[in-house]
Amino acid sequence: MTEMLEALLDEAQGDESHPAMELVDIVGDLIKNYEAEHHPLPEATGVQALKFLMEQKGLRQSDLTEIGTYQRFLPASASSIFGKYAH
Repeated sequence: MTEMLEALLDEAQGDESHPAMELVDIVGDLIKNYEAEHHPLPEATGVQALKFLMEQKGLRQSDLTEIGTYQRFLPASASSIFGKYAH
């Protein structure tokens, strides 16, 4: 099903008015519904999701300097969650 979605997206080439875009919406919804039913994601806060992704990729806080400091995006208490990722 994902191959079909990719083929439709290739066909439309980013043109939102292309007739294939109607099928993109339908196939995308089918994939989303299937994944929600068969592979549900756990509930997580943004901080928990970021921490998980950083652990999966072996990243530290200093590896994300191009997006700025955590203090700009997170409450001060959230920064302590990333203590082990500190410079």
